[in-house]
Amino acid sequence: MPSNDRRPPSVPRSALADTLLERLTGAYAGSADPVRARAMTACMKDAAPFLGIPAPLRRELSKAVTKDTPRPSEADCAALALRCWRLPEREYHYFAVDYLRRHVSRCSSGLLPVVRHLITTVPWWDTADLLAAHTVGPLVAADPALAAVMDEWIGDTDPEAVRAFVEAERGSLAPLSVREALKHL
Repeated sequence: MPSNDRRPPSVPRSALADTLLERLTGAYAGSADPVRARAMTACMKDAAPFLGIPAPLRRELSKAVTKDTPRPSEADCAALALRCWRLPEREYHYFAVDYLRRHVSRCSSGLLPVVRHLITTVPWWDTADLLAAHTVGPLVAADPALAAVMDEWIGDTDPEAVRAFVEAERGSLAPLSVREALKHL
């Protein structure tokens, strides 16, 4: 069973991930829009830089990137996600999230440490929520023994640190953000 080990997972070798990443970086770089990127970065409170690719175009490019590629193994999924996460621009993270969502049925509980790393590295609602709902959720549903790991993850939340952060930043947080941050403490 996966543990709460905090070391970053190693990136498996994957020819498929190599191919996809080469196609992806070429396609996305060619469609970058620096003006839109600044606005998108600001909208996300500077959590991560963006290339400035609007979602409909990003989805279209992503479809072209994955066209005519074989179904991935769990190692391919892990390698691609971890390598995308090493790239700073958020669109690459979105690609990884979408890819995992599409292929989660090919994965086992062995992917959970990778997903934990993704959720806790450059953590922001835009990827964490989707990973929780569409990758972690199906993994736990397929392997009910993972519920104990979810209980461990919940125990990692430092309630006093969260309360202190919310109080210090309350003026810059939306009311919904405050409610969401505090509702399970």
